[in-house]
Amino acid sequence: MPLPPGVAEAQFAQALKEFEGVVGAEWVRASDIDAVSYTDAFQLVPAEELLPAGAIVPASAEQLPEILRIANHYKIPLWPVSRGKNLAYGGSAPRMPGTMVLDLIRLNRIIEVNEDLGYAVVEPGVSFFDLYDHLEQHGIDLWMSLPAPGWGSVMGNALERGVGYTPYGDHASQLCGMQVMLADGTQLRTGMGAMSTSLSTYLFRHGFGPSWDGMFMQSNLGIVTQVGIWLMPAPEASARISIKVPEESQLAEVVDTMRPLRLRNTIDSLATVASPVRQAATTSQRSEYFTGKGAMPRDAVLDMIKTRKSGWWSVSLSVVEAEPVVEARVAAIEKAFNEGVKGAEINIRRWRRGDPIEQSGRPRPGLGAFQMLNWRGGPGGHVDFSPVLPPVGRDARTLYELASSTFFRHGFDYFGGFIFGQRYLINTSVLIYNKDDNEMTTAARACFNELVVEGGKRGFGGYRTHLAFMDQMANQNDYNDHALLRVTEAVKDLLDPNGIIAPGKQGVWPAAYRDRRGT
Repeated sequence: MPLPPGVAEAQFAQALKEFEGVVGAEWVRASDIDAVSYTDAFQLVPAEELLPAGAIVPASAEQLPEILRIANHYKIPLWPVSRGKNLAYGGSAPRMPGTMVLDLIRLNRIIEVNEDLGYAVVEPGVSFFDLYDHLEQHGIDLWMSLPAPGWGSVMGNALERGVGYTPYGDHASQLCGMQVMLADGTQLRTGMGAMSTSLSTYLFRHGFGPSWDGMFMQSNLGIVTQVGIWLMPAPEASARISIKVPEESQLAEVVDTMRPLRLRNTIDSLATVASPVRQAATTSQRSEYFTGKGAMPRDAVLDMIKTRKSGWWSVSLSVVEAEPVVEARVAAIEKAFNEGVKGAEINIRRWRRGDPIEQSGRPRPGLGAFQMLNWRGGPGGHVDFSPVLPPVGRDARTLYELASSTFFRHGFDYFGGFIFGQRYLINTSVLIYNKDDNEMTTAARACFNELVVEGGKRGFGGYRTHLAFMDQMANQNDYNDHALLRVTEAVKDLLDPNGIIAPGKQGVWPAAYRDRRGT
């Protein structure tokens, strides 16, 4: 177990005793086994590269000021996590070895759910299961949005800009009103919440003056201890639409057909376009279709498509509203695909209030998405290359050709697709590997590195990345000699002069550890 950088063993031992005095001895976890339990579960890089010094697990936000005082005094860096489920991006591991994980899983109160105004107020330890069960148990007629899989922190996922597949699927955009603890123990509230008597803390994002909410997303400028998040009023009707697209070459047609539908909000939810392996991996294993080494050859992929009776591309989307609105949107979507995508096979599942709720498409948390980890056999891991690009067919084709060919050369089946926002695409190219196979994990790192470099050359910047590639991704923000990064680090040094909160997160390094950039 590594010590915090520059901290002697005796100093660290004294700091641990003082942390125990705040949270209790059982909630300071500093054994070798404890440290390993907070490493990256998918082991993309050797564990020692991301190994923490241990973890502190406070019971409440009220304990944080004293924890921060001790951390500042002994120069103990802390890595806050909500539930530590940021899988494919590093999990609960810290960017810098020797950092103490600040595990906020016990801060798990659902403070408020306002059904009339459609929001919840939650702490970082509240999981999607927790909030879903709360809505069910209290008969609250609101729908939540979920990522896949939906087992992590509601707040943590939104702060990392995770997505779901309802009209509220851009989770960061649904945050309204934050409570944040700074490195010196100062607590603040953003937006309208800065006024202690405000009636609109969770209703109007911006408040008066500069808006700070974005400064605490994917951030190491403070510790977010509470957020408001908007929930969707249950609709009167919904339609779930799946579309099989026969040919690989039709990706550009699909994107150009969907773009005006999303811009006009005819499709009112985030939609997905999935590759053949992405479709297959959630219900089957690669060995059912191909048992050779390296990437599946094209003939094997075509045979898999034939066996599964699927398309090369699968489009999934939903619309929700009053029934006449849903029907008008469905008609427009059908017309657009029939005219724009030759051979598209459209399937529609309709639901109206009063039908069994299971048919509605209402998101329900579950772990089914983890089936994909079995694709290559052995204990599975995955890492996601997640660039953002315009919703334009030629750009989607360029990115797909780059990603799929790079996967193939490095021996991986292309598991990927696109998430369709209103004015953007997020490509999710997922490298699935046997994490006990050193040759395969080495190949995954090389493949990912190449995608970052070559994607950046073509203007495809990532919105999220694994810990091991944060510096590389941040370095791509090179406009005016990396002006944005320089400003962010100047703010970091002002708010956190000892650099104790999450050094290196998103490539932002405090002065105390700036020489570690790139290591």
